[in-house]
Amino acid sequence: MKIKGFDDTIAWYDNDAEQYAAALQEAVPVAAIEKFLEALPLNPSILEAGCGPGRESTVFHQKGARVVGVDLSEGLLDIARKNNPDVEYIKADFLELPFPGSKFIGVWAHASLVHLEGKWG
Repeated sequence: MKIKGFDDTIAWYDNDAEQYAAALQEAVPVAAIEKFLEALPLNPSILEAGCGPGRESTVFHQKGARVVGVDLSEGLLDIARKNNPDVEYIKADFLELPFPGSKFIGVWAHASLVHLEGKWG
């Protein structure tokens, strides 16, 4: 599949969700997550923007955070929900979040901001 733009990127993630999720499990950025958590109060509320298969939100949850993951790939969200049913996962564009009045202490957007160029370009 030749990826031409943002919609094709989301389609690729949907179609290759299992393979992508399996590859991600090999490199969980635990040190970066711990450093991020050190800057926040205990048991923070975190938004994971572009959560993919929930790899990092699972770690945040295990470390006591209340985390909400958002992503546009339903395929990846299905994996995230299956692997960690205690975390809330929502299909949403993190540029148009469905949380009016909600507050998050931190926002984690590891490896997701790179896709913004495709959204606008």
